[in-house]
Amino acid sequence: MPAATSESRIRILPDLLVNKIAAGEVVERPASVVKELMENAIDADARRIAVAIEDGGRRLIRVADDGFGMSAEDLRLAVTPHATSKILREDDLYNIRTMGFRGEALASIAAVSQMRIISRPRGTIDGHEVRMAGDHFEAAVAAGCPEGTTLEVRELFFNVPARRKFLRGASTESGHVTEQFSRIALAHPGVAFELSSNGRSVQNLPACPGRRERIAKFYGSELASGLMHAARDERGVLLEVFAAPPSHSRATTQWQYLFVNGRFIRDRSIQHAIREAYRGLMEPDRHGVVFVFIEIDPTSVDVNVHPTKVEVRWADSQLIYSQVLSALRETFQRNDLTPRMRMHPPVDPAEQDRIRREFAEGIRAAGPPPAPLGGPGWPDSASAESGGIDQRSPDGVSWPMAAEVWRPPIGAHAQAAELSSGPASLGATRGDDSWGRRGGTNYEGSEFARAVVEAGPPGYGRGSDSFAPEGQVPRAVQMHNLYLVAE
Repeated sequence: MPAATSESRIRILPDLLVNKIAAGEVVERPASVVKELMENAIDADARRIAVAIEDGGRRLIRVADDGFGMSAEDLRLAVTPHATSKILREDDLYNIRTMGFRGEALASIAAVSQMRIISRPRGTIDGHEVRMAGDHFEAAVAAGCPEGTTLEVRELFFNVPARRKFLRGASTESGHVTEQFSRIALAHPGVAFELSSNGRSVQNLPACPGRRERIAKFYGSELASGLMHAARDERGVLLEVFAAPPSHSRATTQWQYLFVNGRFIRDRSIQHAIREAYRGLMEPDRHGVVFVFIEIDPTSVDVNVHPTKVEVRWADSQLIYSQVLSALRETFQRNDLTPRMRMHPPVDPAEQDRIRREFAEGIRAAGPPPAPLGGPGWPDSASAESGGIDQRSPDGVSWPMAAEVWRPPIGAHAQAAELSSGPASLGATRGDDSWGRRGGTNYEGSEFARAVVEAGPPGYGRGSDSFAPEGQVPRAVQMHNLYLVAE
């Protein structure tokens, strides 16, 4: 390109300014630096990665790994713009198998910080160190260090005061660093990770045999043990999903982690598939807790869409959508999604059975419910005297105030639609006792249900499968031998 003349209005930008512009896209905050450096460590085949920050990463970010390491010449080239070991030719852009590939991260970070890199290649005895600050570069010098690479970034945005001014407080920036750290650690359970802040250990994660164990390290064994697992390998998509029951829903999608070939991504299509899978199982404004791991041929996904590489494009987005949706739906159908009460300390099954039996005996001992308010045996002023709090039946048993007489269950598996339509929807006629048995009621397996029926007033089938007397619609329904639903 010819040199700019005095009449030319177009000029070639200095290298430092070019790198600062690139840093505006790549380096948003300290967490962005942590992400780039950790991904470089993963690409270097590190088995252990240690991250340390001070003042939320504004004062110091240090990432140390035990990966391949770099020679003195590699160190010089590493901070040169668009120098990388990840790709060699144009075709490699369509078959990316590494976390990084652009060759601009280190140069961009060095342009807006005071950087120090010390590295020693595996199998060698000589280590080297380089330093950079803005456009000032110090040549590599010999240094003692273990195998691998340690990279320090100090005073981030020291020469870009406008960017530094917009950084948040130390706690907020530390939170963003922790989130980036967790994303990479979740995707690579076979690597040991450590995170410390201001000299205090925040996370210490040993290498794990599987993803569930790594999830447990972050979010607790209680959540991890309750995750429903699904795995499938169809049409070139290897999919593994860990989904929490609807009872663990959250107010935001922050607990939905999506990974493609070990890379954390955001994808509206997959999030929509997750929302559709949970539809009807939770409130519309709630979101499921899901971890989705996708392994796919790199030629079928384009990660070169955004500088942060968090957005991707699919060769067949509908395939990914359908695979995630069907995997989640099949998982929900196979598992019991009934919420379970968590007791602290936990109660063993034998003790739970004893509690159920005592509860059933208590219901039996309470006697029958009262007649309707204002009915035979009730004083006319009962409602006014009690204030609607409590009533006492003619036989002296105290019961909560009720506006309707007792009605028995109609079946263990009654559907919601049958609650409002009465006997006709159940295919029964008056006097046909198949009405109460249509759902396959079996009270032998439910002490509570049997006790409730036996506690009913005379004429309502005490101690047996019951159905409503002629001309009356039942007011309570037992569903799935588990719930009593009343109008």
